[in-house]
Amino acid sequence: MPPHAVSSSSPSPSRNGHFQRRSLWLDCDPGHDDALALLLAIGNASVRPLGVSTVHGNQTLSKVTTNALKVLQLLGCESVIPVYAGAPRPLQGSLEQSNQTCPEIHGECGLGGPRLEECAVPPRTDVPAIVAMHDALKKAYEEEGQRPALVATGALTNVALMLSVYPDCVDFVEIVFMGGAVGEGNTGAVAEFNIQTDAHAASIVMEHGTRMPVTMVPLEVTHTAIATKEVQASLARHGRVGNVVNEWLAFFADTYRDVFGFLDGPPVHDPCAVAFVIDPSIFTDVRHVRVDVETASPLSLGQTVCDVRGKYGRGATRSRNVNVCFAMDVPAFWRMMDQAVDATEQSTRVLNSF
Repeated sequence: MPPHAVSSSSPSPSRNGHFQRRSLWLDCDPGHDDALALLLAIGNASVRPLGVSTVHGNQTLSKVTTNALKVLQLLGCESVIPVYAGAPRPLQGSLEQSNQTCPEIHGECGLGGPRLEECAVPPRTDVPAIVAMHDALKKAYEEEGQRPALVATGALTNVALMLSVYPDCVDFVEIVFMGGAVGEGNTGAVAEFNIQTDAHAASIVMEHGTRMPVTMVPLEVTHTAIATKEVQASLARHGRVGNVVNEWLAFFADTYRDVFGFLDGPPVHDPCAVAFVIDPSIFTDVRHVRVDVETASPLSLGQTVCDVRGKYGRGATRSRNVNVCFAMDVPAFWRMMDQAVDATEQSTRVLNSF
């Protein structure tokens, strides 16, 4: 097996025979599907969220940070999971120049649909986001003896900055990100939104894949995770949390129908990356290949060029660097999501009973 082929694993037994939860940090830009990624990370007992960082993307940094705090408050975790505001713009150029927010999909607030209460807990400002990410991930590795996962569901700006400032990350972090496409993209012809939003950052992250595990969960997978009417009705069974999720998905379904022509329901991209950390066995086709990111051409900026057939990846200077997911057991994914919605509803009921 190549040195950084698929390494994410289900919880491993500790010395006393009990199963050990997998630690993760979520870097996101909520966003409806980012909100579902947060819910899955919180509602699954196999993983332990260390913290949340936000990044420019689906909306401005201030809006997505507000949304992250609101979601955590909905789930009763706003006081135990810290939120740090990260990069407000791409590594090169400004957010205005890149024109990479998408109110047409997520609404002007970034999380259209149900009105959530403002969170009383502010984002953390004691240290920069990348410092908090690095320190929490390193501490988890030292305490647990297994690589924690950095799950990125937005632009890869924060991740690239952390890797650049802290080169020791290659020794103890695994990166799993939602983004990219092997074929057709969703921004222009060939690029996917998260990667195009900061193509230079994405290129840095891909290059680190020769020294650490990096996994890409692209559109080929996430476009199969469709929240159909049946899925929405199932999730809505679970009390207040289920109703909020159902309202998110109803808003998301409308915008995805109007903008992209998805008639059966919206694809929920981001929780698929969290699902990979929870149980990689539900990803039925994962290949360790060479992936590069186009950073020069305005026509294809942000394209993830995947050397699936190994045509140019045989040389020492262009070795394989990314685990690319091609297929997922979709019913298993939705069972995982359903259980997480139920678990978070049960836990918030307990909290609200006091």
